[in-house]
Amino acid sequence: MGWKPQSQLWPKQTAVLFIHGIGTAKPGSYDPLLKLFADSLGPAVAPGIAKYCVYYDDLNDWFQDKIGLASQLSALQGFVEQAAARETDPDLGAAIAAFLGDVLLPILNEAARLAVRDRILAQIQQIRLDGHKSGVQFQNQKISIICHSMGCFHTYEALHAASADPALQLLPVSDLMQFRSVIFMASPVQLIRTVAQEFGALIPKGHLAALSDQGVFRPSETDVVTGNPGYCARDWVSIAGDLDPVGGHFFKKRAPWAYMAPAGQTAIVEDQSFLDIKDKSDLIGILADIAVNGESSAQILRNPHSWDNYIAHHAAEIAGWIA
Repeated sequence: MGWKPQSQLWPKQTAVLFIHGIGTAKPGSYDPLLKLFADSLGPAVAPGIAKYCVYYDDLNDWFQDKIGLASQLSALQGFVEQAAARETDPDLGAAIAAFLGDVLLPILNEAARLAVRDRILAQIQQIRLDGHKSGVQFQNQKISIICHSMGCFHTYEALHAASADPALQLLPVSDLMQFRSVIFMASPVQLIRTVAQEFGALIPKGHLAALSDQGVFRPSETDVVTGNPGYCARDWVSIAGDLDPVGGHFFKKRAPWAYMAPAGQTAIVEDQSFLDIKDKSDLIGILADIAVNGESSAQILRNPHSWDNYIAHHAAEIAGWIA
């Protein structure tokens, strides 16, 4: 497909990898987001950060075009609709299920899912090499990931692979590859785990870390000197909104079966009253419009799933996590 990892020299010791979620994305699509990130962090912090993006919609197109997944996806959405309706009501449950279709789709095709995972791993390897070429030794590199929505799932899978496969040379202890932070924005990992468990043989389970017998957890490598776990990230952070269904909240109600909560996580749930979403019917209209029209929707400014808002509203905390 002609893809190769992004490469650049680092201005200082810090790099951040952005991994997008739902929606059509290609190189350049998130330039406004990167500008928002820089503006939010301010001139004292932003210029010292090497910024990278991984795009994978060409892989999404491949498995959506080549494999008929409509019936399987419909079954998954039907389960979510019923489960969400029990948390809220049938109308909002139906809107949430429609909105979550793109989030659920990757678990239905193992080859495409692994291709996205491997692309993320290759980009991480390149980021490390870029830092080394820029004069920053591996042990001094401050690499963070900010991921959103479906990108959280792909990041989760990549982190588990990185912490388990010595051949990748990305082990937290042995290879000095501990991320400064991994910041999940509206993570659907627990939602995906619940749905995948429900459908058994329908879901290709090979290499699916989200279905581990240990549940959802932070990957690590045991330090042979201390005997303690060396976690893949110094700070594992979750940011969700109380109106964001992808992050496991259905009109200000958290659903444990859909909210990612591994031990050791720093969790922030944002009060989204600023969106002025008055009631469930208002939220239904917004979700339905965005599900159909995507980024072109007139409702996008009131989108409870916007990672622009998550970044802008938590810039001070982000600056601390990546420093």
